[in-house]
Amino acid sequence: MRLRKRARALNANGLGGRFSSDIALPQTVIRRRILESDSYYNALNVPFSLRQQIPANLVITDRSGFTINLETTPARHRWIYASEGILVHANHYEEDVPDQISADYRPFSVDSLFRSPILRGRLRSAAHAMRGPEPSVLMDCLGDHFGYPYGVCRHPDSRDPEHLQSKTIASAVVDLTSGRYFLAPGNPCDTAYELLPWNLYDDGPRPGGNGTAEPTTMLTSSCVGTNPNRP
Repeated sequence: MRLRKRARALNANGLGGRFSSDIALPQTVIRRRILESDSYYNALNVPFSLRQQIPANLVITDRSGFTINLETTPARHRWIYASEGILVHANHYEEDVPDQISADYRPFSVDSLFRSPILRGRLRSAAHAMRGPEPSVLMDCLGDHFGYPYGVCRHPDSRDPEHLQSKTIASAVVDLTSGRYFLAPGNPCDTAYELLPWNLYDDGPRPGGNGTAEPTTMLTSSCVGTNPNRP
């Protein structure tokens, strides 16, 4: 997850699939260009105006509450809008599998097939039960153990060779309305989220995010996994 003081957030994750070997831009360049854009239009235009090297899923969220998911590839892109104010994506193609890899496509992480709907369902239930999802509610959702040890909150699978084991090493919840940033340096099921001692915005919470006005944006969250035994 990356953020800009212009009240814009970018979530990026892998999709998999091998395309051509033509020379193209790496994801780090494309993501930096998105974050440095001076408007939402220009940010959204970046992946459509540049040729990228590998597939990537991009979620671009604005503090106003608008968010869009882009399944980008070196070929064509596809997009998904929020439903009932909720947008969730994992590590497989959800809108459509690109023609270039559709004949033999298999998700590189099969737990992605249930992580996405599980988290989406929990967030929808939470949203229906209250006026708006508070950070603590989202934190609880990110600790979901369906499919344990694989799942939204991932733990090492002792049946796998040590070099193939992975786990969630960090979880972040960002409130773009107030500018608050919460971080759990470990599995969210047993690691407390800490409110970081700074605000996303230079001058603190902007109008509409001081706790007295109606929230105008969704929360953004992410988890990442890696080998827990790697030095």
